[in-house]
Amino acid sequence: MIQGFSDKIRAVLAICAGMALFFTACAPVPSRKEAAAPEEKPAEAVEAKAPRPDYEKAREAADGYWRQGRAPQALEAYRAYLRQVPAVSRDPLVLDRVGRLLQDAGRYREARAAFRRLCMEHPGYAGLPEAELRAAECLVSMGEYAQARKEVLDWIEAHPGHSLTAVACLLLGRTEIALGRKVEAFRWWLGAWKALEKAEKRDALRSRLRERIERLIQASDLEQLEAMKIRAAGSDFAQQLLYRLALLYLEQSDLDRAMKAAMALVRTTTEQHWVTRGRRIMERIFEEREVRRNVLGCLLPLSGPFAIYGEQVLNGIQLGLMQSAADGVELAIRDTEGSPEQAVRGLEDLVSHEKVLAVIGPLVSKAAVAAAERSVPLGIPLITVTQKEGVTRLGETVFRNFLTPSAEVEKLLDTVLAGMGLKRYAVLYPDNAYGRYLMNLFWDRLETMGGTVTAAESYGPDQTDFAQQIKKMIGIYYPRPAWEEERIRQMKLPEEEECEIYPEDEPLPVVDFDAVFIPDVAQRVVMIAPQLAFHDVLYVQLMGTSLWQAPELIEEARDYVRNALFPSGFFADARDPDIAAFVHVYQDNYDEPPGLLAATGYDTIRLLLEVMSERQGGFRTRKEFREALRDWPPFHGVTGDFRFGPDGDVIKEPFILTVRKGRILPYPW
Repeated sequence: MIQGFSDKIRAVLAICAGMALFFTACAPVPSRKEAAAPEEKPAEAVEAKAPRPDYEKAREAADGYWRQGRAPQALEAYRAYLRQVPAVSRDPLVLDRVGRLLQDAGRYREARAAFRRLCMEHPGYAGLPEAELRAAECLVSMGEYAQARKEVLDWIEAHPGHSLTAVACLLLGRTEIALGRKVEAFRWWLGAWKALEKAEKRDALRSRLRERIERLIQASDLEQLEAMKIRAAGSDFAQQLLYRLALLYLEQSDLDRAMKAAMALVRTTTEQHWVTRGRRIMERIFEEREVRRNVLGCLLPLSGPFAIYGEQVLNGIQLGLMQSAADGVELAIRDTEGSPEQAVRGLEDLVSHEKVLAVIGPLVSKAAVAAAERSVPLGIPLITVTQKEGVTRLGETVFRNFLTPSAEVEKLLDTVLAGMGLKRYAVLYPDNAYGRYLMNLFWDRLETMGGTVTAAESYGPDQTDFAQQIKKMIGIYYPRPAWEEERIRQMKLPEEEECEIYPEDEPLPVVDFDAVFIPDVAQRVVMIAPQLAFHDVLYVQLMGTSLWQAPELIEEARDYVRNALFPSGFFADARDPDIAAFVHVYQDNYDEPPGLLAATGYDTIRLLLEVMSERQGGFRTRKEFREALRDWPPFHGVTGDFRFGPDGDVIKEPFILTVRKGRILPYPW
């Protein structure tokens, strides 16, 4: 809305023009002689005073409401006045105020009619130019932008040099924005800005106008900005336009035009703020031009508590590089130590000193987030291998080649609920950040799919005895009333009673769930599963996350996790020749079978090498490589077929694995 905005402009310009009385007409002040008491006349000569007309009373009441700010009452009283007063005695100020009151109330069509009536009936009214502008503004509020634009242009032609020209320019800018003509909007708003340069009390008003112009610049494309740049030469907005042009050209990898705009920015201002910004862009351009097209970076925890995981990813990366046909590709490696600060320092070093084209990593969530945030201003493509949800939303430079917990849960529930028809679930989870997050994720997704959670219990991360939690899940932890116990016994089938392992004086378990979801590591699952069986929780589907994929699951609990289901991003299936070859070569080189992390590193480097090989002469800039990576078709890897989505996140289907005949196998087998 311009309404409040134009009111302030009018006040400012009226002060500048010396128009102290813009709408009201004041009677001349009487002289001393005129103010003297009238000469007394004989009583018989004094005529009886005529009674006041009703319309004068209505006017007096309306003016009182107006001064008190009681808009609805003022509007009603002014309209009563207009109905009663003779046309020859009608005060144009009343029509003006009626129009304003209607406009403030959002009754734009009626307001416009009042302003138009004022213009037709009182062509000599001093406030006529503003009334004409307000009538046009009502058109804008009604969405009739083309007609509003025509009327304001006619107003400017009819009132050259008027003190309200700035208001007209502002209004024209609004109509041009609505009509999709950003360059013309900039022209008119720039005109308003210049018109206000010498106005008193202009600071607050110009501040708001500056915000509008700056938002317009940010929302404009390169072609529009180039046109605006011509009009803005020498103005207060020339530097912002040049800076915006330089940034957009840099984002499009048009380094020559970006450099031209940045150099113009530095040359045309003495303001240190803009000089610094221009030089930073020039430095980025120099860095982009110095990219070593055959060097990739690696940012992983190779020391500290996460070193064992970082080494697995690095093993896969080095194996993929060793097996590739890419000639002369180098790998620059930096150790994050699992620290966010070290990850940022390593990333900066890879960019500034190694001049890498792209970086694989980090792995640990906090380090990945810190590096992702820093990668945006550096413009370096960062392919993270973390489960951290939302990491790719940190910037367009960020990718992720790793399955998230939400992808795992969705695939698991699609298999069990949609595929097997199981509706009732129990959740037994560790009371830590991972356990709570997976519990909530599972529960939310389950409810959207029509399932229910009938029991949920947590346990300490270091706990080994789970009897208390299991008893709560099956309703035998707290004492039951005798009638409830008898009802449960009557529901038992004869064959169930024969198999009953509980003594007669013990309460019977109520297993009112079809499956149990346990989001924990395999080392704890092998302790929980036997205790579930001990407490007569039998014939339910056990479910978990990718953390279940470990040799201990079979070695220590094979009889208790039969037919269990859990997702995974990698399975060493000997039936696939590519996977079999990878497993064989990895085993020969590192004396151990590959896991998910090694397979992910292997697939990630192979994808990057494939993209690099398709560009003759290599990629000139990191942005070109980033765009090519985002648009690359599905890649067939040992972790399955995958590609990156528009948001940089990996698009791939998790495997579902099960335990059958003492082995971990794909499901369905």
